[in-house]
Amino acid sequence: MACFLMWGLSSAFLRPLYPLDETRYASVAWTMQRLGSWWPMLGETLYTHKPPFLFWLMRLAWWVGGFSAPPLRLLMLALTMACLWRSMALSGALWGRRPEVGLVAALLAGSWYVATMGTAVYFDMALTLWVVLAIEGLWRAACGQRWGFAWSGCALGLGILTKGPLIGLFVIGPMLAMPWIMGHPIKGWWRGMMLTLLLAAVAPLGWFVALAMGHGSGVVRAIIWNQGAGRVVAAFAHARPWWWYVPLVLALWLPWVCWPVVWKVRWRLVRGPGSRLCLAWMVPAFVLLSMVSGKQPHYLLPLFPAVALLLGRGLERLPSPSSRDHGLVGPALVFLAIGQAPLLGWWLVAGMRTALSMVMVLLWMAGFTVLGVLLVWKGRGMSITGQVMWLAVCALLGWCLGQPVLVEALASRYDLRPFAREIAHLQAQGLTVVKAGAYHGQFDFLGQLNTPIHALPRDGVCAWAKTHPQGMVIVELPGSWRADASPVLLQPYRGHQLAILPSKAACGVMSQLQ
Repeated sequence: MACFLMWGLSSAFLRPLYPLDETRYASVAWTMQRLGSWWPMLGETLYTHKPPFLFWLMRLAWWVGGFSAPPLRLLMLALTMACLWRSMALSGALWGRRPEVGLVAALLAGSWYVATMGTAVYFDMALTLWVVLAIEGLWRAACGQRWGFAWSGCALGLGILTKGPLIGLFVIGPMLAMPWIMGHPIKGWWRGMMLTLLLAAVAPLGWFVALAMGHGSGVVRAIIWNQGAGRVVAAFAHARPWWWYVPLVLALWLPWVCWPVVWKVRWRLVRGPGSRLCLAWMVPAFVLLSMVSGKQPHYLLPLFPAVALLLGRGLERLPSPSSRDHGLVGPALVFLAIGQAPLLGWWLVAGMRTALSMVMVLLWMAGFTVLGVLLVWKGRGMSITGQVMWLAVCALLGWCLGQPVLVEALASRYDLRPFAREIAHLQAQGLTVVKAGAYHGQFDFLGQLNTPIHALPRDGVCAWAKTHPQGMVIVELPGSWRADASPVLLQPYRGHQLAILPSKAACGVMSQLQ
């Protein structure tokens, strides 16, 4: 946990907000703050794609830490740490308070994907926390602690207010299968489920009623469609085939999948009510997510605690390693390979502009190499529990070494702060700035703009230029484009280029592109 906290603090102050999602969510919260609104807003319109709870927490983080990116990342770190803590508590509730309960936190924190998403300004880690709390409440209720129904209902309500009804995909299995999980009928279970669902509906219904009174029932219908049925029937984005998650799962569990001991966990060693709960949590949710049209890696995050609980239970019951055991050689080879990545992946160093940047690359290479050697040297004589802890520590230390290099490598194409500051400077001079094509709120928070940027159809730029000869237009250009006009600012951006052009020059460029 201490290493994860160290990783999170370094991430909070090193990583900028990346487009499109992080910058958009921050801009929604910024617009709410600027307008003094409790409704999610982007520009001058209601933002109907996400519920409000995380945006409220983001505003609270700014109230505590000021209007910058680090408070947002620290907020996400706090939610992630709470998720690790409750996952450990759930492990203790399932199998008793034992020394090995920390394996669950180590498996989660040592996953490079969990570490990366642990400070990302996304909704999924907060949703994961509510899922863990909801399932913990269901388990305690099944064990006779009736307040667990209320606990679970409150967690479900917060989950709906965080990311809509998606939380239902992760808890429906344990809800319906709890009598099978416990191995016997549970007196009053279905009445308790009704209480849980009623409590879960209180806060979202209150939100919808207030929203309908303020903005009309049509907005409520749009939110229900955007956050529920529409994403299942036909994805608004990220449509992928049903099997897409199957190979992805292995990549998301690096470096654990490279450790042969993980594959020695036998299902006969994980039988019992606690293991059945994890299976009822994982299997139906994974199938349902695979059926949903839109797919993204972070949609799987609420399943990670279930996998960690099951793996932790299986690993602790494995026999002690023999003298012929290879220890952590498998993960060590991965560390050594990553250490040499700058030699093979030139993109890591192509954007490095200073001697300090090259020093960071050398630290990456030396650090991962040393960690790989330490994994082989120290891991061989350790117990299974010791190997889990040591691999988690090395994974987080390696990610701390690699993060500055990745941030620097991505800066030229994904760090929009200089661009947003230039927009704020132009607006301060009284110039109107618009965006040609779709606008996703990339600049509002980064530039702390007090005037929203409006999106123009690409074929409407020339008409707008005639009425705004002093205006400025943000234009996305192909990566190979060489414009005749001199842009106010030009920078690479996600495989192409982003430019600020005077309106007359933007008209000419749009005419050539069409």
